[in-house]
Amino acid sequence: MRRYARHLVLEEIGAAGQERLARSRVVVVGLGALGGHIALHLARSGVGYIRIIDHDIVEEENLQRQVLYDEGDVRAGLPKAHAAARRLASVNSSIKIDPRIATLRPDNAAMLLSDCDIVLDGTDNLETRFLINDFCLNYGVPWVFGAVLATSGLVAPIVPHRTPCLRCIFRQIPPSAVLPTCQTYGVLNTAPALIAALQSTLAYRILLGKFPEQKLLFVDIWKPSFFDVKIAKWEECPACVKKEFGFLKGNR
Repeated sequence: MRRYARHLVLEEIGAAGQERLARSRVVVVGLGALGGHIALHLARSGVGYIRIIDHDIVEEENLQRQVLYDEGDVRAGLPKAHAAARRLASVNSSIKIDPRIATLRPDNAAMLLSDCDIVLDGTDNLETRFLINDFCLNYGVPWVFGAVLATSGLVAPIVPHRTPCLRCIFRQIPPSAVLPTCQTYGVLNTAPALIAALQSTLAYRILLGKFPEQKLLFVDIWKPSFFDVKIAKWEECPACVKKEFGFLKGNR
């Protein structure tokens, strides 16, 4: 346990908490800037099993902000899941890394997200996040939402039966074509590092049974500024109230 000495003396974790992390099973969906930082935090913290999911290959433009990859991965055209698994195994060989080259869809969500204690969002589109939301609500699995654009980001813990869900936060579903993206607005490479650190910390708290408050955190790292908003459960929510789970069924 020498590797985790700083956790063992930390009041918030301690020996019992570290052992609990070692028994935990976590899924990270998306291995870009957010997911890469998250997976690295989890591996270094000693989370015992980490399933990592992504369908992309490593490209040169990823290297500005995605910490799991290098120029050799670009030249080799490696899938992100394989390159990430190799990097994470070199960081901590005592844990299990389970790479999956896949796109999360309604027809494979049960296979990719099952048998886990928590799901962490490293994706870059709202529809996939709504699919994660539906799955996790349906199966009672906590998850942590995170998003980054330019110099700012959002973070929220979503725990079934305890907190409002993603549909309570985003009640209207905008068309994908009108949503801003990092391709058009850019992204400062320190922004996903900060958001991923917040997501990872929320995951530790949930895994250790120290559930966080029900709030949505807004961050702008350039200013810098931090503020949070308490989110109320939407009484007409199609997901956590009506349990319709349209995204899990392949429709909206």
